[in-house]
Amino acid sequence: MLAALVMFGAVALVFGGIFWLGMAMERRRDAAMKRVADTLGWRFTSDCDVEAVRSLAGDLPLLAHGHTREAERMMQGRAGGRDVAVVDYCWSDGHDDARISRQQTIALLDLGRALPAFAIKPAGIVERVSDMFGENGAPLAGALRWMQEGSERSAKDIGGDYRLFAENPEAVAAALGARAAELLRGTEGWQLQSSGKALAVFRSGAYVPEKEIAGLVAEAARFAEAIAQSGVG
Repeated sequence: MLAALVMFGAVALVFGGIFWLGMAMERRRDAAMKRVADTLGWRFTSDCDVEAVRSLAGDLPLLAHGHTREAERMMQGRAGGRDVAVVDYCWSDGHDDARISRQQTIALLDLGRALPAFAIKPAGIVERVSDMFGENGAPLAGALRWMQEGSERSAKDIGGDYRLFAENPEAVAAALGARAAELLRGTEGWQLQSSGKALAVFRSGAYVPEKEIAGLVAEAARFAEAIAQSGVG
């Protein structure tokens, strides 16, 4: 009996410690993003939800990934003359023992006009594997993702080891012109998505560190300006 109680207490202590650590990390992240927001003169809220993000972003593919989707916190203001929101967003892939939690800091920008739905992402090893969709050979991972969203899309290399995904990649690439490659040249790991309502700029991986959030805002504003000056729309 005593051994069982000791075991129960040990397990409770471990899980309690994990829960406390998670809460402490969330509080630190709230404080970090608030500091950045205060520095920029932006609004900050830790009372955020996915629907609030959807109201700004529309039907972004990123917001359809996985399950148990949550928007943890958001800061809003203006950069480059545009309305911008920076959101910490997380979701889960897989289930039970194979479950993986993913985190993402996303910059959402209002370009003031409708855009076609498209995505620009790095061309990694998996992305270079083509399947039957599109004469350009859509990357397998990208094609499967678009299929889940009910659309067959193809991809086009646009330089700088980046690929453009769209219903009509040739038309979108032509509208973007050389500017699409120029704005990404010398960068690494950026992803851009448009739902037709807003432009999302982010990097895959964990939340953007506090010292890099302002850089994310500046880079996103640069991308938005370049796209706004293009013929996309």
